[in-house]
Amino acid sequence: MTETAARPALSDRYTATSGRVQLTGVQALARLPIDQHRRDLAAGLNVGTFISGYEGSPLAGYDPAAKSSTLPCASDAALADMNIPYLYPADSQDVLDLGRHAIELSRASGLWVGLKIVTAMADGSSTVDLAADWPAPRLPAGAGTHAPTARLLHPTLGQLERDLVTNRLRLAKEYSRLNQLNRIVGQRQGDVLGIDEDSLQSSRVRLLKISMPWPLEETTVREFADGLQEIVVVEEKRSFLEAALRDILYGGPDQPAVTGKRDADGSARGPAPPGGCTRRSCGRWA
Repeated sequence: MTETAARPALSDRYTATSGRVQLTGVQALARLPIDQHRRDLAAGLNVGTFISGYEGSPLAGYDPAAKSSTLPCASDAALADMNIPYLYPADSQDVLDLGRHAIELSRASGLWVGLKIVTAMADGSSTVDLAADWPAPRLPAGAGTHAPTARLLHPTLGQLERDLVTNRLRLAKEYSRLNQLNRIVGQRQGDVLGIDEDSLQSSRVRLLKISMPWPLEETTVREFADGLQEIVVVEEKRSFLEAALRDILYGGPDQPAVTGKRDADGSARGPAPPGGCTRRSCGRWA
């Protein structure tokens, strides 16, 4: 007797717990809290899950190409001003993986944590491996000790702010380092520049894949910069990461030229295409 595999159903994108499914970025976002609810119940936690009804972000919009907004906008600086770490998924698999890290990071540090979702990722579609091995996250010392409170007046308010800037943001950076949220790709002795992953095997190029732009963890950045002559930053709109890299590297032993919106000679290079770029559209950046 020959067994026939069950025919895939549209509901698999949310109900299946193994195998592979095709998800758009938006569908992956919808699945993320469902998966977390399952994990929490399996861990014996008494949890409830609430999803807000607003289609956009209830905190800060991100629409650099003004696809659905009246004006082009970016939220990197706003999130940093509010001391909210955020992660930057590149595809549907990243949404599930980094989304899980965002939840674990929030629980470890006591901070709100966001995801930066750009149009190409949200509207795009890719295969997701539901059985992908996801090791337990490595937690920094002191994780999970923050006690939420509704007392938001002094003297409690001052203590909360002090704990935020001295301890909780430190825990966020340490979580990023321990779990390699920002990864160096193709590092070799003699590298002088980093940008295009396709040419890493044949050129003196190094790539830093940043999945947590803020707060930017310093140790990985310094390791990436070791021995480089130049770092080229490709980002939308404002020179947010470019300034963060300079701030970390200035005054240290390794100070490569950091360029992005402008070349080393000061001439304008122009913004990267909204929502990222392909090798062709970013050829002028190399």
